[in-house]
Amino acid sequence: MSKNNTDKIVVYGYTGAGDFCVIKKDKAEKLARLNKAVYYADKEGITWGEFEKRYPDEYKDVFDRFFDYDFEEWVIEEKIECSIDDAKNIYEEENKDNPSAKPLPTRKFEVKGNWILFFEFLQWEYKTYAAELLSEEAIERYSHYDSWIECHVLENKYEKEIIEDLEKHGFICIKDEELVYAAGGIF
Repeated sequence: MSKNNTDKIVVYGYTGAGDFCVIKKDKAEKLARLNKAVYYADKEGITWGEFEKRYPDEYKDVFDRFFDYDFEEWVIEEKIECSIDDAKNIYEEENKDNPSAKPLPTRKFEVKGNWILFFEFLQWEYKTYAAELLSEEAIERYSHYDSWIECHVLENKYEKEIIEDLEKHGFICIKDEELVYAAGGIF
């Protein structure tokens, strides 16, 4: 199948939270792989460095976009003048609850505390994929604005109309509850 055809394949179904979702199949697969990698890395108790080595594509795709700065940038910005080990300890202490600071490779990979912000970011990104597919008119008609996650959420009662609208615009719509569920981070 050519790139143009795969770009028109959409999967739909319900998230673990019960929200109706439409998403391009390739993006759903990417999010499902990321969520699975995060789940197993957290469960296995590996370090951030090990996570980056085991799952380089997932790490690069999301975590590099999620982190605002890393240790090297912090040292320069803060004009740190001490041993590298002391600097690492200071960095870890100052940024232990800061989800935008890239953890040192030796830190245990954990998804808790402020990391819920990361999952909120993923959920926001996941739900905003519908905006790429639907016209502004369709989004206005078939969704409501959720101020908590700051994006439009599709109304479950319009499932049939949403699918018809997408098909009318040349999308191939495939019901795939399992993939949509996995892309939403529920295993």
